[in-house]
Amino acid sequence: MNCFHCGNVLSETDYCTSCGEDVRVYKKIIYMSNRFYNMGLIRAQNRDLSGAADLLQRSVRLNKKNTQARNLLGLVYFEMGEVVQALSQWVISQNFQPLKNLADEYINTIQENPNRFDAINQSIKKYNTGLQYAQQGSDDLAIIQLKKVLSVNPNLIKAYQLITLLYIKTEDYDRARKMIHKALRIDACNPISLQYEKEINAKYTVKEETNKKEPQIKREENGETNREYLSGYDVIIPPSTYKEPSNGAMTVLNVIIGIIIGAAVVYCLVTPARIASVKNDSSAELKEYNNKIVKLESDIKTRDNQIETLNSEKKDLENSGDNSKSKISDYENLLSAYNSYVAKDYVTSANHISKISDTSSASNSFQTLYTTVQKKSYKEAAAKLMEEAEEQFNGSDYKNAIKSYKKVCTYDTTSAAAVYMLARAYEKNGDNDNAKKYYQQVVDKFPDSDQAERARSALDK
Repeated sequence: MNCFHCGNVLSETDYCTSCGEDVRVYKKIIYMSNRFYNMGLIRAQNRDLSGAADLLQRSVRLNKKNTQARNLLGLVYFEMGEVVQALSQWVISQNFQPLKNLADEYINTIQENPNRFDAINQSIKKYNTGLQYAQQGSDDLAIIQLKKVLSVNPNLIKAYQLITLLYIKTEDYDRARKMIHKALRIDACNPISLQYEKEINAKYTVKEETNKKEPQIKREENGETNREYLSGYDVIIPPSTYKEPSNGAMTVLNVIIGIIIGAAVVYCLVTPARIASVKNDSSAELKEYNNKIVKLESDIKTRDNQIETLNSEKKDLENSGDNSKSKISDYENLLSAYNSYVAKDYVTSANHISKISDTSSASNSFQTLYTTVQKKSYKEAAAKLMEEAEEQFNGSDYKNAIKSYKKVCTYDTTSAAAVYMLARAYEKNGDNDNAKKYYQQVVDKFPDSDQAERARSALDK
């Protein structure tokens, strides 16, 4: 161990014999860093990679020049499929210790196969794409992307966890269990993986069968029946010869009294707690509703102010001359779109919004309201028009289906299904040129989608 001040080798004393610096705290920090490294090494050997990574991170946080801990941390990241994080740790280690450093071998091993490294980089991009699909609710597309990721980078634990979560969401617990078990084979004590496994196991009903031995009946030669009562250790328990005197009327009376007492106890104990619980729930709901009302009132007031501002700006434009006609038209379309938006007529609202030509030079109030109305209207209009288009397509009304699908493509530029169905509608309507155009658009814009495969098949005909 060297002095942090002068670099001289330290002795057992609490100060540096060369420069006289107090090194008591420094020694404790180095010892703790080395201790965390040793603990992390044990965890890594036991396949507890997440636990090892946590301990090694503490080690390098205490001593950033602990190259052994940093190199091991890189190996742990690499084993978990986090190649980029592994490389970053090895590069830092290389900078601290340029000579006789195992990090050189690790980096050279990866650089010797640039194709493999590039494939791993692409798998990270595909993972991010799959994560976006999952956040957007496109579970099937997310699962397809994640399977591609795992085919290239089979150790990427977070990909196994995400695909497990998607299978849990779709209630496909068998596949979810297989995926999470693969993740646990890589990192046996990962807390997220263990939580998912616990969640999956909770969905299964485990039935335990208890083998209870029934009393065996044995008849003696004299015709009397004897019962052998066996315990778990096969010890014969002789039956008692004592019999409680039976009285039918007293038994019924005791049962009735017991029921009355039980009902009274339940009423006295449970009812007050239940009433208090109902009151608390009602208070919480009332508070939540009040908060919602306040927020709605605030939003309405904000929107009213924006509308008032827009009307004022529109009047100023009308007074400015003929060269402002296009801008006046944009204001009129935005106001009409807002009125339809408030009435929840999102299709009409989206139609007005789509007619607005330019927002770059508009005022802040115009742009704010435009963004709010467009986002909600386009989303809702695309969903409704998609349903109408499907009904028109299924009813062989291909002309109107083409119009509806075109609007959906305008309002939702991320819908591969809308572009694909537009191509099919053109094909059914006998317009093969436009059909091929939109089939090609599916292939170009959405190459990883299920529709892209079907579009390629249609183009190859």
